[in-house]
Amino acid sequence: GPVGFATVSKMATETSRRLRSGAVIAVAMGIMNLSTYGYTVLAAHTIGKEAYGAFSALMGALLVISVLSLGLQATGARRISAAPDQVVAIERVVLGVGLRSALVLGALCLLLAPVLNTMLHLDSLPTALLVGVATFPLTYMGGQAGVLQGERRWAPLAGVYLAQGLGRIGFGTVLILISPTEFSAMLGVALGCWVPVVV
Repeated sequence: GPVGFATVSKMATETSRRLRSGAVIAVAMGIMNLSTYGYTVLAAHTIGKEAYGAFSALMGALLVISVLSLGLQATGARRISAAPDQVVAIERVVLGVGLRSALVLGALCLLLAPVLNTMLHLDSLPTALLVGVATFPLTYMGGQAGVLQGERRWAPLAGVYLAQGLGRIGFGTVLILISPTEFSAMLGVALGCWVPVVV
């Protein structure tokens, strides 16, 4: 009957919308990962073997630090999707926790920069300090992404992922072409981490 047809039509429309949303996120994440990989390859061929070793070690440190960002995203998304009638209140809590976590972890990384500089044999404290500069936006972005994911705002979330990859390769490419050093490569990463936060 008409009611059954309307229900089936509604379900088909919803399924189609979810597939499109999933495709948008998948494409955005693919571009982000390709940009990150492309930047790593570019740095490897531009800044030299020794400098790239230092850069690679710092990127490894950032990878470990980003676990908190992913945790904030997952927790925020889960809390919002579980209580859609309290979105505004939960959003404030998630973003507040994200901001405090970013400030604490960023400050901690800045304080530990001399240790990182010594342990990784960087011989460049400013380069080690850039880990802390990158940590703040990287962590806060986790809270933001969690809010977008929980509210199922797929297009803005895709924009955040795109900005993360393209910001890094954009800033980084210019900087390492001007000055092919590990500091420039890491500065490109740090600046790139701020782009998705702004987006």
